[in-house]
Amino acid sequence: MPDLEKMRHLTKLLFISGTINILLLAFLFYWVIREKPPAPYYELKPAAKQEQQPPLAIDHSNAEVLRTLRQLPLEQLSAKLTDTQLIENGYSQRDLALGCMVTLHHFDLKRALLGLQPPEQERKLVYGRTSAGKMLEIVVYPGLSDAQFQAIVHYANTERWPLTSKGLYFALKRHLIKKETPDPTLVDAFLLTPEFLTIEMLFNRSNNPVDRVALVKLLAEGNWALLTAFAEQQRVAQDLSPARRQKLLLDYIEHGSRAAAYLLLRGENEFAVRKLDDRHVLLLLRLLPEATPEAEQYAISQLTSPRSNAVWKMAAKRLYQYAGELPPANYQHHVALERFVKKKTGVAQTEKKIATVVVPPVRPTAVQIKQKPQNSTYTVQEGDSLWKISRRFKVDLDKLKKANRLTSDRLKPGMTLKIPT
Repeated sequence: MPDLEKMRHLTKLLFISGTINILLLAFLFYWVIREKPPAPYYELKPAAKQEQQPPLAIDHSNAEVLRTLRQLPLEQLSAKLTDTQLIENGYSQRDLALGCMVTLHHFDLKRALLGLQPPEQERKLVYGRTSAGKMLEIVVYPGLSDAQFQAIVHYANTERWPLTSKGLYFALKRHLIKKETPDPTLVDAFLLTPEFLTIEMLFNRSNNPVDRVALVKLLAEGNWALLTAFAEQQRVAQDLSPARRQKLLLDYIEHGSRAAAYLLLRGENEFAVRKLDDRHVLLLLRLLPEATPEAEQYAISQLTSPRSNAVWKMAAKRLYQYAGELPPANYQHHVALERFVKKKTGVAQTEKKIATVVVPPVRPTAVQIKQKPQNSTYTVQEGDSLWKISRRFKVDLDKLKKANRLTSDRLKPGMTLKIPT
């Protein structure tokens, strides 16, 4: 019994001791945990991607970004004008986007910043070379403020055509080259440019004013350098003389403009017939593929003029083309005269070889005189032209215009014309 009692006491002591130890260990563990410093950042769980700080700069060079931006249209570049993420050398996405807009798309930065401080600095960034070895570069504008960029964004988003005169010219020319009808708002914007207004002022001073559509076609068949050079010269000289107009048309003819060729015949016919050298006459004839009365009359005038064989041959080639015929393989001048001059004037051929090629004026026969209306008037019909009427009644074109006080060759059906005797 005594042994059993001792065992019970020992068991109680062990239980009490174990309980005390557990309590001490629990207290010690609590103390250690309570005093432990916060876990370092690298032991924390990473934040979600959308909650992370965006990169302050991208891992691309300016040249790499520019090679991407140069492929974008103007509208997509405009959308990047609010992107301030840095790239390289302190330039941001919006700096390079603006540079591409101005350099590659002719964005009108001057008008966009109207009323604000214009850019004080310009830098050129090279981002590659062409296959011919020419450097690819754009102009950027460091130091622009947020207020300036806000004005640029507003202008780009509200203007239908936020382009310089050069940008409007190229946009219009692309449509005309593709034979597309350009946007009327684009045409209206170009008609307000200083360059076009300078051209229009020159042609408005002529006796045969040219409509705006014809002038736009003329300018589109040249190039921007030719137009700006003329505008700059006019800004200084203000020369509105016929000679200045003739020189401009010849410049465009040398650039292959058909519109200039037909305008020269319409407004400066006497100059084109008598005052041009053979080189310009040949250029002019090559640019007259359409059989208009002016073109046919000009070819005949050169065929009957004392000019070089090259001019005669080219004039005859055009006349055969207008008649829908193939020119003979071996050109013979007297045959061309017989075909296009003598048959039209009613003069019988008297000799095969012509010593002088100036055809004398032909007197009308009695039959031809009777063909004129007794009251010496004629009512214009649909499809008539002054040239056709002058040929029908054997009347000089200038006399016909003078008798009717006409300032242009345009006729309307129903008009009554006096036929001079």
